[in-house]
Amino acid sequence: MRRGQSVDRRRSHLLLRGGPQAEYRTISVSKLPGVSRDERGYIVVNDRLETNVPGIWALGDCNGKGAFTHTAYNDFEIVASNLLDGTRRGVSDRIPAYALYIDPPLGRAGMTETEARHHGRAVLVGNATHDSRGPCDRKERDGRDDEDRR
Repeated sequence: MRRGQSVDRRRSHLLLRGGPQAEYRTISVSKLPGVSRDERGYIVVNDRLETNVPGIWALGDCNGKGAFTHTAYNDFEIVASNLLDGTRRGVSDRIPAYALYIDPPLGRAGMTETEARHHGRAVLVGNATHDSRGPCDRKERDGRDDEDRR
């Protein structure tokens, strides 16, 4: 398949779940005949997000590979790339990342030090201490608070 070409993939069903809380455990097994689940109820997938049943993939919260919007979107990118572009992308290619929306914000991208050492990577570690004044006070730092940003 080349970019710009269209593809016709006819299927009989599309299973979608949207909302603030994952409810993958409530998906009726009868609607997914033969699809394996693990002991926690997640749909079992391989690195390419394929289930044990040919032609069925599991993306997002239901596969247990990460319950984040950016992770679910990356699941889509993996499956779309494999199906439409003929590539061999997998979850193992993913750069792990997360963010905590606190004040101050906290985020991480990549492996932890332990994961990097486990994979035989060279590691350079830097440490920084938190400001001794205590938690960040937006009003003191910026002269405004969250109410001022609305």
